[in-house]
Amino acid sequence: MEQLMSTTGSERRAARVAAVAMMALVMAVGCRSQSDQTTSSSSSATSASMDTIPTCSSARDLAQFDGQQVQLVGVYRKIFEEKKKGGEPAFLGYAGVEVEGHPREYDPQAWDGARAIVTIGDEPRPEGEADTLEGKRVRVTGKLVVRPPSDDSIAQPDPEPTLMDPGPVQAASD
Repeated sequence: MEQLMSTTGSERRAARVAAVAMMALVMAVGCRSQSDQTTSSSSSATSASMDTIPTCSSARDLAQFDGQQVQLVGVYRKIFEEKKKGGEPAFLGYAGVEVEGHPREYDPQAWDGARAIVTIGDEPRPEGEADTLEGKRVRVTGKLVVRPPSDDSIAQPDPEPTLMDPGPVQAASD
């Protein structure tokens, strides 16, 4: 089943802009260091520096390295948004990585059926990427922001955790 978001596209974009302008640090709980895992390396520049970047693959992992460079591993998901209140959700080009566990690990107010999804960047993903990677296990590196700031002057849900300045999204081999 695909992830549905209950915010309008303009609300999500406003939250993303605020997140880029005002990065915030929050509390910490456990990521594993890449050096503690055995994974294959590639020759790309991104992979070359990954041996010092922590890998986050569960909701419990996210908070520890909030505000830091991480390697996020999980299932690629399209993010659907309402274009207008009460409208049919549509895919507007945004995607995320679903990690294991429940979002209550970092958000005590998360509803029972919620998924732990980290949005990939604050811009729509490259054309064709979502169709190619949807539902597949992926790996992407970027700066993790668990609680991006939002515009308090308008009523809107809190923004989802976001991986800012993401590198290329790659199929995960592990």
